[in-house]
Amino acid sequence: MKQIIAFFSFIIISVFALNAQTEISGTSNNDFLKQLTSAQSGQGTIQITQDPRLPQSIAERQTYTEESQIPYILISGYRVQVYSSNVPKTARSEAFSMESAVKEKMPDVTSYVSFSSPFWKVRLGDCKTYQEAMVLLNEVKENFPEHKNNFYIVKEDNIRIPIK
Repeated sequence: MKQIIAFFSFIIISVFALNAQTEISGTSNNDFLKQLTSAQSGQGTIQITQDPRLPQSIAERQTYTEESQIPYILISGYRVQVYSSNVPKTARSEAFSMESAVKEKMPDVTSYVSFSSPFWKVRLGDCKTYQEAMVLLNEVKENFPEHKNNFYIVKEDNIRIPIK
């Protein structure tokens, strides 16, 4: 009998949690913050102090997740590594700067910034074969000749191939 009560309690709590999550996710984060901080009669006020870059970061994350909704399969393949560093104070910002520079010159190439302690890495492309990666490597070297000795091909277990 206790198990049945516990089961139904779990179901009821799950339904309420799912409903609350649906209500919250129905609005964007910026709208949620505006609604939260707006003045309403008979209620207190909430003041949120945040880094001014936060709304931009949220917007970038939303566009990133929207792009990732394209269906794909994961296979073994190759990528071109264009940056790797383990300098604690600068590696993260340099990795994102490198990614931005690549996106500016080569907007059709997918880029991946990753952190595998203690290294920040930037890798490009989803190449099925080593030859495809070599073509991409040569293209990257042409676009960034000042760094051409820092680029190389790496084997990757999970490259994304879009399903057509």
